[in-house]
Amino acid sequence: MLALCNETQQNPVLMFVTQRDIEALVDNELSSDEKTRVMKGMERNPALKSQYDALLAQKEALKNWWAEMGCVQN
Repeated sequence: MLALCNETQQNPVLMFVTQRDIEALVDNELSSDEKTRVMKGMERNPALKSQYDALLAQKEALKNWWAEMGCVQN
């Protein structure tokens, strides 16, 4: 999914948020500026927030599954 958002009227910036951006946010792989950009995109687009929430739940489910299997992940 690709979303386009307007930043502000004073400083119009087109922000593209991709599926990979959301995955990187879930995995804590974004710089501070990138994280801010993606978070703002999610504020403006509920579909992006839903994707983020689903990926976060999936990551937590996998983490729990691995723990139940006796594997430890950091």
